[in-house]
Amino acid sequence: MCWNIRGLDEKLISLCWPNEQLSWVFQPPLGHSGGILTVWKKGKFDLINAELRANWVGVSLQFRNGGSTLNISNVYAPHGIQEKLALWQDFRRISTLLDSSPTIFIGDFNEVRFQRERSNCNTRPREMREFNKWIEDSNLLEIPLENANFTWIGRSGKRSRLDIAFTNSVWPNLADWTLKVLPRKNSDHRGILLRARQQNWGPKPFRVFNVWLRNPSLKKELENYFSEPASLPNQHI
Repeated sequence: MCWNIRGLDEKLISLCWPNEQLSWVFQPPLGHSGGILTVWKKGKFDLINAELRANWVGVSLQFRNGGSTLNISNVYAPHGIQEKLALWQDFRRISTLLDSSPTIFIGDFNEVRFQRERSNCNTRPREMREFNKWIEDSNLLEIPLENANFTWIGRSGKRSRLDIAFTNSVWPNLADWTLKVLPRKNSDHRGILLRARQQNWGPKPFRVFNVWLRNPSLKKELENYFSEPASLPNQHI
């Protein structure tokens, strides 16, 4: 997922993720704010629903194996207090509608929860208070950032933690997830990576091709395979 991006088209997406079969939704830039992009692998997810707004893109994705449906809101919040208040109210609506299925809000919220999450920046008590009120009203849980205190770096030593991830209580155990910042390159933000260590999303489909049945070593190979301890690959967002 990406936010505050411009000049995006299908060719550019293909260059960013070569050799991948992808689907995506994109909210174009508005004014000085860049666009919002959410991308997923076609082979892993089916799109159930999508909602595109000026400051966020929401998708409901179901695992192809018939497993869980994940509700993901990709956020690029505005700077103005009134616009933020309207956004938090919109998110209250979403939290209420989706409170029975795994839901996450992730992105650049252009706000901090506590003063310690700013350095060399002005204090904005009302905005922090309203931000925390939305989080508390929606019963959201914050995924801790593991390897940094700040995600935005400005001039004159200004720093803030603006890029955050919040989940509802139905999201899989928070202890199974890690949130880390990535190296900063051309942006004043450091990207964030949300990743599950090992998560069981339900049974995977089992497929057999007829030609395999002609292989005399098939039985032995299957016995060896099912005798090994099961393991799941890492999932990440």
